This record gives sequence, C-alpha cells and structure tokens, in this order.
Amino acid sequence: MIARGMKNKDIQFFFNRPNRAVNSGRITDIGKGTYSNSSDIFASSDELLDKFINNFGSVSTLDSEVSKFVESDPLEENLLRALFRKDDSGTWRFVAGESDEHECKSAYGAKHRGKWLRAIAALANNRGGYLLFGVHDKDAEKANGHDKSYELIGMTTTEFQDADPKDIFRYIKAVFDPTPRVRFGHGIIEGKTFGVIYVDRQQSKPVIARQGEGGGDIREGDIFFRYPGSSERIKYSDLRAIMDERDAQARSNILPMVERLLAIGPEKALVADLTAGVLTDGGKSIIIDEGLVQSLQFIKEGEFDEVEGAPTLRLLGDVATIESQKTIDAFGAVTAPMFFADFLSEKAPSHPKEYIKWAIEGGHANWLPIFWLAREAGLDRKGLAYFIANCDAPLPRKTSFEKRALGKETAFSKPKGPVATLCKGLSDELPGVPTAPNEAARICQAISGLTQMPTDRDGILKLLQKCQEIGKSNSSAMTYFRRAACRIDELLYAPN
Repeated sequence: MIARGMKNKDIQFFFNRPNRAVNSGRITDIGKGTYSNSSDIFASSDELLDKFINNFGSVSTLDSEVSKFVESDPLEENLLRALFRKDDSGTWRFVAGESDEHECKSAYGAKHRGKWLRAIAALANNRGGYLLFGVHDKDAEKANGHDKSYELIGMTTTEFQDADPKDIFRYIKAVFDPTPRVRFGHGIIEGKTFGVIYVDRQQSKPVIARQGEGGGDIREGDIFFRYPGSSERIKYSDLRAIMDERDAQARSNILPMVERLLAIGPEKALVADLTAGVLTDGGKSIIIDEGLVQSLQFIKEGEFDEVEGAPTLRLLGDVATIESQKTIDAFGAVTAPMFFADFLSEKAPSHPKEYIKWAIEGGHANWLPIFWLAREAGLDRKGLAYFIANCDAPLPRKTSFEKRALGKETAFSKPKGPVATLCKGLSDELPGVPTAPNEAARICQAISGLTQMPTDRDGILKLLQKCQEIGKSNSSAMTYFRRAACRIDELLYAPN
C-alpha cells in the first residue's frame, strides 16, 4: 500500500482493530524501513494487493480472505519470506518447523534424490505442503550448545536454481504413479538462498513407487506418508483411511451418472464401452470405428462436469457410426474450426483447460491463441507455462508454447512495404472483405504487425473470420491467419 502511494489514514482503515489501533507514525517508519525488519520486507504484488482490497470484509472474515490469497499462490514471494522469523540471536529460522505439511533439507542434490523424492510422495499422500532446501532439520545434538533446528543455512550451490523444473518433474514421474503435482520456487533472506518445492494434496491417492530409487530409500511398491517430523512408509490405519476415502469418492463420482441414467430412462440411453468399441444398451449397439477408438485419449486431470479434480475422458475428433457416418455430438470433443470459432466470437468455453490441452497436444500448429483460455481458467503466465509443461506433447512444441506463455516469444511481426501501410490503416478504417487467399494472407500479415488493438474490436474479429473462410484452402494463408489470431489474443488477453 505504501509503494502504491496510499495515504497513512487510508492504510489504517484496513488494519485498525478495537483492541489494536495502528499508529500512523508506525506506518511511516515501516515505509522508511526503520521499524523492526521492515527494510527486509518486499512490497506485495499488485495482484495480491488488489485481491486483498477488493475482498476486504469485516474483522471476522479478514483472516479467511487472506487464507484464500495464500492458497492461490503458495510460492508468493512475501509468503515465502513470512515462513521465517529472526530470533533474539539474529538467526533466521523456519517458523513452522517440521510438521505433517513441512519437511526441511540442508541441501538439494539430483544425485541423491531418493530422500527428497520420498518426501514429495509422503506430502502428496497426506495434505500436501512444503519441502524446503537450505534449511537445517531438527538438531538433536546441539553441538557446542548451538541449536541449529530449522535454521536458514542457505544452499551452498546453485544446483536447485539452475535445475530445469521439467527434469525434476521427470524424476518424479519416473518413480511414482500417479504423478504428484508440484511447483518450484526459491527465496533469499539476507543473502541466504533457500529452495522450495510445493506439493499439492494428491486427489487420486495413494501415490505408489513404480520402481526403486536412491539405493534403497525407495523400493518398488512403497507408499510414503507424511507424519509430524518424518516421511515414512505408511502405517496400516492411514492406508486404510486413504482406501476408504477413495471408495467413497468412487461412489460419489458414479452417482451423477446413475441419476442421469434414471432421468433419461434406460430405453433412451447408451453406455460407451471403449474397450469393445461400442455404444450399447445391452440390446442394440452402435459400433465405433476401431481406428477412432485407438485415437481416444484418457487424461487424469481435468473436469468432466462441475466437480473439480474429477476423472476426465477427453475425445479428439468425432464419434460416428460406421454404417451411417452420422456424427454423435460428444461433450468434450474439440476441433480446429470449433476452437477458432469460439475464439473469434469471444465465446468462453465451459472447460478452458481442455481447450488448452487440445492446442498443445492435438492442435498440430504452434500458432494457436491460448491467453483467452488462460484467463477463463484463472491461470497467470507462470500458471499457464506450468500447465503447458505437464501436457503430453513433444518437448519442442511445449517449449514454443511455454515461451509465448512467459512473454519470451510473441506473434508480433514487424510489417514491411505495402503490408506496413495496410497495418497503419487498420487503426482508422478496416479494409474490405478479402476475395482471394492472397488478400486474406496480406490482411493477416498486417494484423500480426499491430502494436495495439484497433478501436473497432468487433470489426477486426469479423475481418479475421472472413480471412479464415477465404484462406482455409490455402496453407500459406492459414499460417498467416493463425499468427494473426495469436497477435489479437496477445493484445486482448495476455497478462501484463
């Protein structure tokens, strides 16, 4: 708030309590960095501050609102710093210590990954939490009378910061099934760097080791669980609780299907057997082409309805009967015409993450708009890049999309010659409807050279639609069209 230029009296409003008034002079001291350790505290991000102000409520709801912000980004810079406190001796220590949601490691090492891999699985099988590197664990010996418990000692190498998150994720995926969802970050306090891996609570428990790792640290079939102060092989009672929870979830997942079947009536419903390749009610059947059945893809993350985290079947292509070739409108099917039609009409898809997956895994083109989908999915640039990195697609393709997500690559192309003249004119008056593919291509090139969105937003989107229609039979024109669509996507939806 101070960095934003807000006045002290306005800041006081958010923090005064009946039993704790905030002195205006104290706010001034914090701004100068002369109060306590305020000089070491970074300003919050604009996004977090906006959320705090917009969601500010009564005193009774304030803590819960702040908790929501924390849950949205467990690696937020100020949150990571808040995990540590300086004691009377001037030593920075990890406040929470080792609990069932926190584990500390003095160092990170890819060659000795068995111990921290088991910690990741253990956290995922419980409630999720933080794995920290560069922080001393519980010090039972207290050599020379000095207690190093949870002391921030810092990492002695840059191996963690230099590591490619995709490589760490590859280690995790190779050893465990299902693969725990993790996020990576690091922080610096008074010159000491600590690394962080945040592990999400696994929805489809338990996470099981599919192979051994670390010379015996992990054995095939191991299931780890995070207990207060240690990551151990799971005890029977906790495993039983996980299995009971999974059974309850399975029953909960199937109930909507049963209710839907009862509502439709058995005589009007078919069940898709994707092993046999048929839609059947036990009597009559519709056969699905064998080649199409093999092209259907299953994914473990996503939503098939409003239930967050429920298993998803994503269909690529059309499902059809062999005899009549009449398409069956399958929920979740994504095609290129549908993708661009929704984008150009500014229609928000009900499952934006599935559209992103299609763009990365099944779109077969690097220039596809993704920021409009990221906005609908609630993903910032880093979140979008992380989501892309976990898609099942060739590495070069994912890398290209990740660069665009992070702003390291853009669809902007500096126009030259007649295209530059056309581009300059787009801000004042849109050209006529193209009648040939080469005209459509030239207009799309001009759109790719825009530095800001023209005033006639609807007009430019409709013009792009016409360019697609005219150029759809010409591969060169379609290449320019896709890039132009991405440029409009950047101008309208890309985060700052």
